[in-house]
Amino acid sequence: MPSSPDDAANESSTSSQWIVRLMLLLAFGLAFAIEGRTLFLTIKNELFGDGPPPADTTAAATVPTVAPGDELLPASPAQEVVRLQAVNARSDGPWTFRFVVAVRNDSLAGYALTLGPVVTTEGDTLRQTVRRAVAAGDTARVRGRWTLVTGDRPQALTATVQFRRDGTLQTVTRRVVLGRVPVRMTQRWRRLAPPERRM
Repeated sequence: MPSSPDDAANESSTSSQWIVRLMLLLAFGLAFAIEGRTLFLTIKNELFGDGPPPADTTAAATVPTVAPGDELLPASPAQEVVRLQAVNARSDGPWTFRFVVAVRNDSLAGYALTLGPVVTTEGDTLRQTVRRAVAAGDTARVRGRWTLVTGDRPQALTATVQFRRDGTLQTVTRRVVLGRVPVRMTQRWRRLAPPERRM
């Protein structure tokens, strides 16, 4: 007995349903497989992994800060201590940055300290330098003065020491950031002529 059109339609509908079910199973199965693999790897790393990556122990290079009382050049065999850093400000003229270092040279031959250049907060480089030789067994105060644009401040300074050891000339250089630099307002007074004497 030949199949009726209704039987053919039913078989086609059944095949379509099985295809839809198969596609849904594949989709859900793939999603569960991905989630399961992710969960497995997470648990594996937590239990058997090497742990978190090691922290970077290389500290960022920072420029040291100095203030009065600090050693300016710790790597130098002599002693260089900052005694003064200040700005003299005038309302009628340029400002002046003053920097004073006390040097104690116990035994170094051919010792000399150079202060400068100076970098300002505005980004200008004051290339003037001050050099002072200090004999072995002597002490001295090295004084530097730099002219600033009105309103500017010193930010960093380079210090260089040269000395002879075992007949060899050695150099120690250090760039430092200046700590709090006080601004001292000064006023230029005109010298008054003495009053005339009456006869």
